[in-house]
Amino acid sequence: KRTLTEIDHFVRGIAIANPSVRFMLRHNRQLVWQHASSKQLKDSISSVYGSIGDMTSITYLDENGSGLQITGMLSASAKSTRKPPFIIVNKRLVKFKALLKSLKKLYNNSFPSGAVCIHLDSSTC
Repeated sequence: KRTLTEIDHFVRGIAIANPSVRFMLRHNRQLVWQHASSKQLKDSISSVYGSIGDMTSITYLDENGSGLQITGMLSASAKSTRKPPFIIVNKRLVKFKALLKSLKKLYNNSFPSGAVCIHLDSSTC
């Protein structure tokens, strides 16, 4: 059961990182979760977390500058969660401990729901 939960979380993160790709997760021939392809990050996050209406105090991220782009959406979820938000760098799911620690502190010692997507232009590295 724990392994399926971890795989489910991973697949949902990859779905957010690649909104234009359709994903399906099956276990013992039963559909566990599916994500229809979409054009917008907001739709992918909604597919992962359910209705955007279930999220409160939504913060939209959209910053550009010097070969760095940060997009995403964070929210104090109506449901308490111990899972951190998804952190995606150049379409790869990563664990960015310093950023997660800052987000947890910012959201009163609990993790927000959502995703932070960072795109680094390889020509500036």
